[in-house]
Amino acid sequence: MCNQSVVTLTLNVDNCISLTEQTKNSTQLIVYPNPAKEIIYLEFYKTPKKVELCNIYGTILPMKVGTSDNLMKLNIEGFLPGIYFASVEFDDIVLTKKIVIN
Repeated sequence: MCNQSVVTLTLNVDNCISLTEQTKNSTQLIVYPNPAKEIIYLEFYKTPKKVELCNIYGTILPMKVGTSDNLMKLNIEGFLPGIYFASVEFDDIVLTKKIVIN
């Protein structure tokens, strides 16, 4: 027989910021759909300085890009299935998101 034990955890949270407040006050990068087959959208709340897509070996890949101020459309048709990384550079931070291409 296994020994069973009960653990009680008490968590006190002070000065919690709601998700809405955090989203409005931070640089955020949203990638969809993920996984993807032909098109990936990158959505951000601040205009980026630089956007790169690289494979797991760190090779920066050429992209066909359509963009507006807060939305970038990447054509990934013809990319081999696997894991890739979208890296977006802003004035004060670089954000990286993992992308799965089927």
